[in-house]
Amino acid sequence: MRGMRTRLALAAVLAALASVLAAPAAAHAAPDPLACSAIGSYSRSGSSDTFWLIGTVDGYRYWQVADAFNNNYRRSYVVKCDGATIVSSADLAVTSTSGARCGTASAGAYQYAGTRMALAPLESWPGWVIETDYRYWRVNRWVTIGFYGFWMYDHSELAACLAP
Repeated sequence: MRGMRTRLALAAVLAALASVLAAPAAAHAAPDPLACSAIGSYSRSGSSDTFWLIGTVDGYRYWQVADAFNNNYRRSYVVKCDGATIVSSADLAVTSTSGARCGTASAGAYQYAGTRMALAPLESWPGWVIETDYRYWRVNRWVTIGFYGFWMYDHSELAACLAP
């Protein structure tokens, strides 16, 4: 019985450690290959998309993809870079539409990465769009190992806020 508890405790510790050390989850839509090497925003020849670099926080680069012709929002993602190489990536879905994430103040575990306006469809009025500020956040968590503690990347968040 004691051996089983020890194995379960060890498995729980290893799972927790793996989640602490994990990079962002794999993206549903592949990031553009230039996500780590581009020094700004760009459009590709033959594509109707514009890739907007929102900001960089500790090696994580935040991107918004919008239609190049009418600035309709398409998607957002974050990539972890090692030089010009994408180490990992994750799509960003909107997780907030009001409150502190619609501001720009970094506080506690939340680090503000940047804002980009795009047009978002109004679900209650098909065919209508509204100016929306998309605000990008890096979220850290406090990790302790023995007597030491430090902030470590946990995940990224995206807020869609009404443009002022």
